[in-house]
Amino acid sequence: MPDQCTHAASSAHHLPKLAGRPRNRSVTACPAVLGSLYLCVFAAGPARAATNPVIASAKANLTLSPPTITITGKNFGATAPAVTLDGAAIVVETYTTTAVTALLPASLSPGSYELVLTNATTQTSGAFDVTIGAVGPEGPVGPAGPTGATGPTGATGPAGAAGATGPQGPSGPAGPQGPTGATGPMGLTGTAGPQGPQGPTGATGITGPQGLTWQGAWSISATYNLNSAVSYNGSSYISLAANNTGNEPDTTPTSWSLVASIGATGPAGVAGATGATGAQGPTGPQGATGATGATGATGAAGPTGLTGPQGPQGPQGATGATGATGPQGPTGATGATGPQGPAGTTNLNYNAPNSSGTPIEMTVSGSYYTIGTLSLPAGNYLIQASAIAANDSTTANVEVECQLIGGPITGAIAISDLNPDTSGVGIWSQTLPLMTYATLTSTTTITLECEAAPSPTVYVYYPQMSAIPVTTITYQ
Repeated sequence: MPDQCTHAASSAHHLPKLAGRPRNRSVTACPAVLGSLYLCVFAAGPARAATNPVIASAKANLTLSPPTITITGKNFGATAPAVTLDGAAIVVETYTTTAVTALLPASLSPGSYELVLTNATTQTSGAFDVTIGAVGPEGPVGPAGPTGATGPTGATGPAGAAGATGPQGPSGPAGPQGPTGATGPMGLTGTAGPQGPQGPTGATGITGPQGLTWQGAWSISATYNLNSAVSYNGSSYISLAANNTGNEPDTTPTSWSLVASIGATGPAGVAGATGATGAQGPTGPQGATGATGATGATGAAGPTGLTGPQGPQGPQGATGATGATGPQGPTGATGATGPQGPAGTTNLNYNAPNSSGTPIEMTVSGSYYTIGTLSLPAGNYLIQASAIAANDSTTANVEVECQLIGGPITGAIAISDLNPDTSGVGIWSQTLPLMTYATLTSTTTITLECEAAPSPTVYVYYPQMSAIPVTTITYQ
């Protein structure tokens, strides 16, 4: 119909509306809605909705300095359009009728913004919701702020000149009445009142509980913090206190809380099928014939034969025959004589004269002192020794070294250090244990000796040496 136009609803029909934020779109007012079709009635003249800017996309480039945003669409106009971001004007750098590049504020925070582009010629606008930068999860909606005061009504524009009367429409059945002559242009709409103050920010949600920190298997010597988690005997526990040390999780409920108990033992799995029988190995060579055993002892005499029955009484008969002698039993085999055991060892334990408590005094730095000796015959031995070293000075800082030597044994095999020079000094005592294995091919004297440095005097008490014979020695 003449002087009627279909209103294009800018780009808002495909844009999600941001919650709690008003839109500022300059669109043509439509007094009537028929279904989903918006109709507008004007006086004579072309429809302006066709020239409304339509924004198809907006993409920010935050790698540039300053960052930019590129807007694509149509009806942007032949002159530089005006662009705002949430109502704040931004500078247009380049423009065409279908693409515009504008500069973003360098301090712009990541978030969702309403982008509005206004055609400088037609003064119509298109809006678009754009997300710039990474956006975190949306927080809870705060309570609505109070409604702002209504702005003052704008002044009524002057009445336009009466337009020419339009032609009468055809007389069709139920046809619409022809339009009255076009009404003069509508006066300017008053400016919107100021926006009401923003409602207060909603309260921050309660912070969730801290997660547990897994520390592996529980150790009696370790110190655990609050919320540290450990495993113990198949179950898991969480620490209820800081500086949690030496508290066994399953017996100290004030220090540990059970998180998960050990599960029940599952049923035994089905037995696997029996594997195939392997091929029979080759028959080994026949062993050598053993030596003939010694003649066995003479067997016991066989039992005497039974006495025959007495004959009937009558004329005296002949004397009955003597029963046969039983056979001689076989001689039993003599058992083999076992091998002779090894000769017993002697002098396998050493107790020095000062084992009763009289100390050996070491006064020369770096010199070895004989603490004890042990004489052993040829053979294989596990050799052990020990002595107690003591520093009686409150200021000296001393290191003591003891070793076993003799035969194949050298100081590099059995050595023990007492090393208290971790910046600490003072009186101390310590047992020094030593152990080694040795194969001796002849009678050998084993010596336990010790030295001290750098600041003796050091005393050595209660030396002990012992050797245990063994059949073989395996080194690994």
